[in-house]
Amino acid sequence: MDRHEFEGAMRSIYEEARHYRLLANILESLTGQKVKPKALLPYSGTLKERKGHPELPAMTAEIQVTKRLYEQYSELAAAALSFFEGGGAAIFYSGSRILDYPYVSYSNGEIEKKIAAAMKVIFEDEMRHGPVHIPEAAKKLQTNEDFFLARSIIESKAKAHLRLRNETFSYPLTDKRMQEIDDGINIGPLPVNYLEVTPISPYSV
Repeated sequence: MDRHEFEGAMRSIYEEARHYRLLANILESLTGQKVKPKALLPYSGTLKERKGHPELPAMTAEIQVTKRLYEQYSELAAAALSFFEGGGAAIFYSGSRILDYPYVSYSNGEIEKKIAAAMKVIFEDEMRHGPVHIPEAAKKLQTNEDFFLARSIIESKAKAHLRLRNETFSYPLTDKRMQEIDDGINIGPLPVNYLEVTPISPYSV
């Protein structure tokens, strides 16, 4: 591996460990119990052999969709999905803004403040894990056919990923709203200029 790639991989591992620490601290403050990684890992979808989990059908389906896309489109799928890590960081952007939304809190907002702070860090990190690759991915799309096929790949992945996230949060979105999102109704891009993302997170300088 190129030394620059190695450095980037190590930085990514460090940042993922930080994400776990931030969220595990919050979970422990909620439950009063020590987090057991081995108990959580099967629910993460990130085991060496990704098979999903019987209690999480949307996550399991998303894993299968991703595998199918890579099997069917190979290098084009790798290019199209290279910037998809963190789902484009939208979930973490929204999580960092949780205090801006109406909510009811049994902790007088203290837990929400911790979540917002953690999500701000994770958002900045994930912007470098995924969206930072947008320019490089774009260079690999040489023809109109490549572009439209890449868009189809991303749409398939995004629809499955949205359902995974809806499952994660106990289905706050109705089937009707999910279909509206699929159809592009009442949605818009995040107020983020992805092309200005710097290579290194401000939390990892």
